Amino acid sequence: MTESEIEAPKTKADWRVFRRQLFKEVFILSILSLVLYAYFLQDLHMDETFLFWIPFSVFLCAIYIPLRTLWFFC
Repeated sequence: MTESEIEAPKTKADWRVFRRQLFKEVFILSILSLVLYAYFLQDLHMDETFLFWIPFSVFLCAIYIPLRTLWFFC
């Protein structure tokens, strides 16, 4: 792989586009998670609901955002 094939954002405008897109995606995922959270809250007790919420938060923060960032750069 040559250096010309790997191009990271070089200007502030490129970073702004990336941050805006990532914010939109995380916002949409957060809204969907709250809808699922409300749905499961009807059937589950409070302790069990947190068992659902923690893995999703870990997925969002530890897996999705870094992978999305890498995908933007590649």
